[in-house]
Amino acid sequence: MIHRSIVLGAAVRAAAIVALVSGSAFAQVDPAAKEKLEASAAAIKAAPGLSYNAKRYGVGAMLAEKAPALEGEVLMLRSEEGWWTRVTGKGRMNQADQEQQMDVLWTPSYVRQKDTAAKKILQRPGTRGLLLKNNRGADPLRSPELMDAQPFSKQLKYPNIAFDPPVDAGGTACDVIVAWQGSGPKEKIYIGTADSLPRKIEMVYDGKNLSGALVMELNDPKVRTDLTPEKLMLAVPEGFTEEKIDTPAVRPPSPVNRTRDGAAGDAASPSAEPGLPAAPAFELAGPDGAKVSLASLKGSVVLLDFWGTWCLPCRASHKELQALSESLKGQNVKILSIAVNEKSKDAPVEYMKKNGYTFGLLLEGDETAKAYEVKAYPTFVVVGKNGELAYRADGYEKNKTIPALAEEIKKAQAVGAETAGQPAAPATAPAVQPAAQPVAPATEPASPK
Repeated sequence: MIHRSIVLGAAVRAAAIVALVSGSAFAQVDPAAKEKLEASAAAIKAAPGLSYNAKRYGVGAMLAEKAPALEGEVLMLRSEEGWWTRVTGKGRMNQADQEQQMDVLWTPSYVRQKDTAAKKILQRPGTRGLLLKNNRGADPLRSPELMDAQPFSKQLKYPNIAFDPPVDAGGTACDVIVAWQGSGPKEKIYIGTADSLPRKIEMVYDGKNLSGALVMELNDPKVRTDLTPEKLMLAVPEGFTEEKIDTPAVRPPSPVNRTRDGAAGDAASPSAEPGLPAAPAFELAGPDGAKVSLASLKGSVVLLDFWGTWCLPCRASHKELQALSESLKGQNVKILSIAVNEKSKDAPVEYMKKNGYTFGLLLEGDETAKAYEVKAYPTFVVVGKNGELAYRADGYEKNKTIPALAEEIKKAQAVGAETAGQPAAPATAPAVQPAAQPVAPATEPASPK
């Protein structure tokens, strides 16, 4: 009876693999595959500390050219407040960039980073401090699957979870779990057969115009019991100075591409909030031809949405963005959706009209997107009342990204409100209605992370 169960289980697994490889619709969850993914999540959640050697890159003609090429050591220490994470490494955000050295420490209360050019160690409050240009590649080496309170929570909710054939990854026997929704890209997770720790995570695209994968290797992962805050601390090297900002400030988030001090030929806002860089200036036309400049919006909190009608995640985010816009009526907040990489001006205008979206639209934003170093779509940027870069989110996650923006807008509204004799923003963020229906991931993003 035991032997028969084993044979039957193997047959079921083999059938799942055949269905997956052959491309047939396997719209269900394989319990054994989900159990393996849950075991990996449990192993991560039980670890007091973790370390791994990360490598991030793209595979396939377009993705190899556009995706970041990064590598480094990642140390993670769990605390009651959250993870301490130190990333040291090197790489470039795209092939045109020069290779940069990176060194960043994230703690539950501040972010600390090395500015090699200025010979400074910078420390800012908050969990998502603004990263310098040389350190922007550090964040993509932090794996959200490991850092989430519930590891692999997103993948475990997918309607399709199956096995792929087992492989050897970096000298370790691995089970391969494939999780996906609908017709979107498939996520492949390579999990050590013996220790249940992940070795590699791939986002696999197999579309008409895009074929390849975004790869995150987690080489030599280890559960660590020897890590302490002192071991992770980014010390001040000889010849360096230390600069700390101790008062809470509006802060940008960590995902992928950060900002720069201003684009060539663009004047930056002259009076940004102390400790935060100025947003690159711009002037763009709306559908009626009227020009809108960043300078003309000084005194308002501004939310910029870099998007395109060709971008599925961008379109998915707009139901929530419309709800946010409606919740902010009467407040000194401007929401501007900046269309990028459009073949004509008409496409974004017609899209807005068709869907009844009433937040602001600016056209032909390609150069502005370059000034803000946008490499993932959508990208959201909150600009404070004094023209400072206050918050940035690259990409969109349903029911998470827009509420986070609402919270950061509230914080930006509160900056200087008391001194100006204005009431501060409400204690809670404006209510945001979630998207009405679940949305599949983009199958062919124009500019991957």
